[in-house]
Amino acid sequence: MCRTAATASSAAEDLCPSAMYLAEAQRLTIELKHPIAAAILRAQTCALWLGRDAPNLTAASDAASEVVKALKQASTIIERVSSLSDSSASE
Repeated sequence: MCRTAATASSAAEDLCPSAMYLAEAQRLTIELKHPIAAAILRAQTCALWLGRDAPNLTAASDAASEVVKALKQASTIIERVSSLSDSSASE
């Protein structure tokens, strides 16, 4: 059962485990938006470099590498969300 403010020894203990998991999931969702936005921007940049009259393959390759980097970061965050949901299901 959740503790009340009168019996809790810290603010973190005031939250039910499910509320703590929800707060963490919301934080991770917000955190996930950043690498996804970066991947979209870099993919658009890559397309621009390739769509020029004289495509700049080096710049396009660099942008594509940044897409991969951002998506790996997003994947790491998704794994954390998954492990969070796995641990809440086991409790």
